[in-house]
Parts: sequence; structure tokens; C-alpha cells
Amino acid sequence: MSNNLVIDIEEQYPFLSPKEKNIALYILMHKDEIKNMKSSDLAKKTKTSPATITRFANKLNCDGFIDMKIKLSAYSSEVYEEKEVGILSDVYSFYATIINNTIKSLKLEKVDQIVNTIKSSKKIYVYGIGSSAHTANEFSHRLLRMGLTAAAITDSHLTLINSAVLNEHDLIIAISNTGSTKDLNNALLIAKEKKAMLVAITNTGNSPIAEICDLVLFVYNGNLFMEEKRFINNQISLVFLIDVISTLLLEDDKLNDTMNLTVELIEKNS
Repeated sequence: MSNNLVIDIEEQYPFLSPKEKNIALYILMHKDEIKNMKSSDLAKKTKTSPATITRFANKLNCDGFIDMKIKLSAYSSEVYEEKEVGILSDVYSFYATIINNTIKSLKLEKVDQIVNTIKSSKKIYVYGIGSSAHTANEFSHRLLRMGLTAAAITDSHLTLINSAVLNEHDLIIAISNTGSTKDLNNALLIAKEKKAMLVAITNTGNSPIAEICDLVLFVYNGNLFMEEKRFINNQISLVFLIDVISTLLLEDDKLNDTMNLTVELIEKNS
């Protein structure tokens, strides 16, 4: 066990019982509320019992619920002090700048428009080639777990094949840092002829992909604009944006219920 109770809960989570996982998730999502709760209150919120709360606390090397609350309060009162910690500080600062600049460049009305387009589309294909393939796969998996019909296409030849069989009910979300990947853009031109809806997530306003697609969301790429020469993940801003889109989609009760169902099924069969 570490000196940080939150980290301990996260590390122990895969080994907890289903009821203990309910407690763990509630604590992680409502850390500030726990300090004002009794064990019976937490039991009611998590549909467990005070005895289960006590066993959960003991698993974390706490002497009961009160001791667990004290350790959680200690975590909540920690204040980050900016100091030189070498490469950790450098990378953190880099990531923070990318996310902050992405927030500034995003237009929320366009984000909402894309969320509504996703919900109304019959089929959703997420295109991503090269480093963007990982982000495309992650996004399509999330959409699938919400009950949407989605697939990631990450091979340049397959994007061409897929684009040729689309129709006006289909949606393509094309993920590309530069927006200038020739094979990807050729596939999008074919899909445009088939009247599919085209959405681009990119960081360059003057790129070909921005001219082809119906809707475009721009993110910030520090590797291009911050003269960053080190090997740092160029997908950070893209992942941040799909987190935002995913969160907005989960405000839909039906999608949220389906997501919870898939989580339960995975946990039961893992």
C-alpha cells in the first residue's frame, strides 16, 4: 500500500468484489462528500451495508470507516506546489498547454452538432491512419459500448473500400493531425460522392481534410506549434476531444444505460 489512499483504491479495484467496486467508484467520484458522511449514508448511496463498508476499509489497511475518511481528507487537502521536478514537470507543462490551447480553439456549438450527428447516424466509421489509428480504435470502442453501430477503419486500402459502399445515412469521423494524409483524403472524397456525412478532427485549418468535410473540429498540436523536439504523444489533444464528446454522449440516458450494462457484462466475465 502507498501513502495515498486514492491510489490504493485504484490499484485494488480489479481485485474487489462487485459490492466493493460500487463503494470504490463512489468514493473516487465523490471524494469531497465522504468527509460529511456516516457509514450508513455511504452504504445507502452504494446499495451495500455498513459491514461491507468496514470490510472495504480494512482491505485498504484502514481501521474502519472513520480512519478511511481521515486518510481521504488528507489526500483532498494536498496542495500542488509548483517546483522543479525535472522531466516530470516539463512533460506535465507541455500537456497542460496543449489541453488549454485546445479548449480555447474548440467551438462548443460544433461539438454539440457532432454529438447530435453521431446519435442520429445509422452507422459510424472512425478513420485514422498511422498514429491516429490508436485514437480511432479507442473512439469506436466507446461508441460500441454505448450501443451505437461503429467501427474503426485504420488501413489506407480499407478506407477506400469502405468509403465506396457508404450512403447518406452513414457517418465518417476522420481523425488526422495534419489533415494532409493523401490516402485518407482520397477515401473521404469518395465518401462525399456517396453523400455520407463527413466529420474531421484535425489541427490545421488550411489542410485538405478541412475543405472536404462537412464539419471540422480543430485541436492544438504542440509538436507542430510549440517547437517541441522530444518524443511526446501527438494524440493528447485528440484524446481529450473524444473524452469531451464521449462525456456529452453519456448525458443521453439510453446511451448511458447501455454503457453501464456493457461495463457490468465485462466485469462479470473477466
